[in-house]
Amino acid sequence: MYNDVECNVCKLKCEDVALYGEFIRTKSVDVHYYCLLSSYYIPQRGIGNKGGIYGFLVKDIVKNIPKFKENKCFVCAENSAAVKCAEEGCTRKWHYPCGRKGNCITQFIGEFKSYCYQHNPEDNCLKHDGLVYCLVCYQLIKTNNPASCIISKCCVEAPKYFPERPLDTIKVECFTHAECVQRYTVNAGYDASCLNCNMDGTTKDEWQNQMRRRGIFVPEQMAVWENDEYFKLQTKWKCENKDCTIPYITKNVWTCYVCGCFPLHLKCAGVKSHDEYYCPKCFDQSFIKLVPTTSKNTKK
Repeated sequence: MYNDVECNVCKLKCEDVALYGEFIRTKSVDVHYYCLLSSYYIPQRGIGNKGGIYGFLVKDIVKNIPKFKENKCFVCAENSAAVKCAEEGCTRKWHYPCGRKGNCITQFIGEFKSYCYQHNPEDNCLKHDGLVYCLVCYQLIKTNNPASCIISKCCVEAPKYFPERPLDTIKVECFTHAECVQRYTVNAGYDASCLNCNMDGTTKDEWQNQMRRRGIFVPEQMAVWENDEYFKLQTKWKCENKDCTIPYITKNVWTCYVCGCFPLHLKCAGVKSHDEYYCPKCFDQSFIKLVPTTSKNTKK
């Protein structure tokens, strides 16, 4: 999605909270949160209530922008590339949004190092063969690049605990698009866990840190569906059902209970309560089994 305001770091007008982080606007700067986190040039020196923008002082952002003004992005060839590969000797630089398209990653843990497509230190430890479909969106996964498709370590090791599920089965059923995992974790927060298995041998914290090393941002906050403010926002959205005759009537308009997208009237969604509404992309057993709902409990 594009807006009318460009990010002062990457100079791009794209906006997607899941992929690029919150688009933050102040009197002095407008910036993607992930552009701040991935920038090699901007220090994070804020403390407590004087932390500026999530720990980044506005004066530091303004002061350091000229340092990367002439850096050319190896993906789009435009200037103002603030992210650079941490591999010694590599000179590749890029805009954070371009890096997502170019199979680059920023590790959202430790020193927040970034790596280009050639020097990504993380590996899936398992390659899929032939046609494989994402277990979240059911769309084709075209490459084995670990920056664009992910299989969790717990899934790779599943045969240790479930001998009836050999690696040949795992390779077909357990890959996901990195973007799908990112859209899930940014909404699930503390509740984020493997979308496919019960993580024998892996704790939730270990899984989340594994994802952070893979370039997936996992916010340290409660899931959106547990936040009272989230439910208040529901009243501000219009129904996106193309056949809806009253799209601007916001009463009883809710978003998907799992991903927080696709607002619909409950009637248009064909359900009676919010916790029964799952958008088509999330209407998958691997997703639904992670979300306990009162409606499902009453059906037992």
